Amino acid sequence: MTIEEMKVKRKELGLSCRELAELGDLPLATVQKVFSGATKAPRSKTIRALEAVFSKPEYDGRSVKGLRYDRLEEEHLNGSCVLQEEASEYKTANLFDKEDKSHTVEEYLALPDDLRVELIDGTFYEMFAPTYTHQEILMSIVIELKSFVKKNKGKCKVVAAPFDIQLDKDNKTMVQPDIVVICEKDRINDKRGYGAPDMVVEILSPSTAKKDWEIKLGKYMAAGVREYWIVDPVKKMVVVFFKSDDYADVPEIYSFDSQVPVHIWDCKCKVDFSQIDTEI
Repeated sequence: MTIEEMKVKRKELGLSCRELAELGDLPLATVQKVFSGATKAPRSKTIRALEAVFSKPEYDGRSVKGLRYDRLEEEHLNGSCVLQEEASEYKTANLFDKEDKSHTVEEYLALPDDLRVELIDGTFYEMFAPTYTHQEILMSIVIELKSFVKKNKGKCKVVAAPFDIQLDKDNKTMVQPDIVVICEKDRINDKRGYGAPDMVVEILSPSTAKKDWEIKLGKYMAAGVREYWIVDPVKKMVVVFFKSDDYADVPEIYSFDSQVPVHIWDCKCKVDFSQIDTEI
């Protein structure tokens, strides 16, 4: 079945893009792009899933497999699906399937603005609202780093989340580190950073600890991040990974009563975690 035939069939059945996504077990953004024409050559997996939906016995298009849909206002512009709905109604049932590694940066960019996610090697990972402690630590570190740059008239940019980093410069990964330091002008613009930042700081939370330790550590090091801090507010420690030609890449561990040196600046900048700990 061709895409044009699917468009005709979809109108005949009165199906919305959301319903097709639910019934075909597909990301909503993927279905929207297929029927809007934004995706010129959909994946064969996507085509097969849509064909399976259209080959089902006829139904009224509003209640299938016990699924109930609230009324959606949908404009049909050249066969496209432009959904006029609140972001809070956005269904994410299949979005965070860890076995699905087919997602792309295009899908990431099509997600609702209030849905915070990261895309790593084609898989979406949900991001939750940070805690007060997390934000206090983040802001304190940012202030220290930015103050050092300003004092020394440096060119490095210190940016706090949420800010997109297209880490591998490919179509499969877009991360949002808590803090990044980027010292090359051509690696950052108003929309995102491209490639490996010089330094990354991640502040652990129960929902992100495994990802920050097991997934992001490997990704950041492989991408060429020179310095990676993992800040653990519960254990009150900072683990620093730094790439250097002078010695092996062995992590350094600091407690919250320490001044943690920034290696990319030859340890001339130090973040006073004893002061941060006192303030929080």
